[in-house]
Amino acid sequence: STPDPFPHQGGRGDRPSFPRRETSGTAGEGVRSPCGGPGSGTAGAVRPVIPPLLHVALLIAVTLPFVVPFSLPPASASASSRAFYEAVERVPASSPVLVSIDWEAGQLGEMEPLTRGVVRRLLARDLRVLAMSLAPQGPALAQRLLDEEGARLGRRYGDHYLNLGFIPGNEPALVSFATAIRTAAPQDYRFSQSSGSYAALAGVERAADVALIVVIAADDAAPTRWVQQIGTRLPVPLVVAVSAGAGPLIAPYARGDRPQIKGTLIGLAGANEYASLTGDSATTLWTRLLAQSTGQAILVAAIVLGNVVWLGGHLWRRLRPREGAADENRWETA
Repeated sequence: STPDPFPHQGGRGDRPSFPRRETSGTAGEGVRSPCGGPGSGTAGAVRPVIPPLLHVALLIAVTLPFVVPFSLPPASASASSRAFYEAVERVPASSPVLVSIDWEAGQLGEMEPLTRGVVRRLLARDLRVLAMSLAPQGPALAQRLLDEEGARLGRRYGDHYLNLGFIPGNEPALVSFATAIRTAAPQDYRFSQSSGSYAALAGVERAADVALIVVIAADDAAPTRWVQQIGTRLPVPLVVAVSAGAGPLIAPYARGDRPQIKGTLIGLAGANEYASLTGDSATTLWTRLLAQSTGQAILVAAIVLGNVVWLGGHLWRRLRPREGAADENRWETA
């Protein structure tokens, strides 16, 4: 037969009696904490309220700037943004400008306003925009912006702007493209026609034939390639527009008596400064900057406040004697 697991209890039917903690009062009473939680009584109702309040505050912060019009002063342009502006303004009308749009859909929020402002100014000055990209998604993003700004300004595809598509291969492909543009990009992106058949590419055989090179990128990889592979070989001025995170990484190339990058636009702030220099409306950029800054300020405040409350609750529990501590330490044996 199976041995009795509890022989000292006088038979199978009896079970050991384990220590039992005494409790008193109704559920929710007992030890209370300023942070609330199970068993903390009415203080526990505070915790479920905090996340919805934070969500509402963030929602108001990021939507209010788009609903309520704000009158903001013009942005004061930095030296790098002004240098970018002056480099574009020096290009004679109808001259070809090579624009490398090297960012993808994941950076749309920051890079689209920056790219749109530059493309709009180039087309407004009646320059021939020759777009290309070292990023696979770049040509599609470039085509949409070019078509929208071209329609807005009455510019025609093939005459005033052309999309040469994606150029794969990184540094070697970039050197080949700069040496023979029509060979590296034999067809355009939009219609897959011979690139040499378009008026926008007339007189342009290599990168040395353009009046300006503009690199618009979300990181420092593409601008670095252009500087190292092209900027040191050609006398064509090079300007760069990058995200805020990539700005410090390309800054060394824009310094010195003979900088390899003649001007830079950095992030949404740079896009706003460029809009002020060109006389373009910067309302949308200011709205995005205000919504972004306000949302970030609320998140930082919530993190600081949450840590202060947690630390206060932790110290309170350590220093204050708990109610019923003596009762909790008493055990009874059945």
